[in-house]
Amino acid sequence: MPTKFYIEEGHGCLYFVDENELFFAPINGYGLVDLEECAPVDLATCETPEDEAQLLRIRDLLMPVAQVAQGS
Repeated sequence: MPTKFYIEEGHGCLYFVDENELFFAPINGYGLVDLEECAPVDLATCETPEDEAQLLRIRDLLMPVAQVAQGS
């Protein structure tokens, strides 16, 4: 289970990396997150190159944390 999360303002979800893959989990109207509803981020569904770049930036922010947590 990941121990570090990232929330990007305006996205309505939190992000985490597990086994070198970026995941997201929606945040409901009460500010609660159900990690059971998480899913991998599919970069192919990005509407613009800027959206893809933003998700890659988030992944890159979390990757070093995930590698340290996994003992890589």
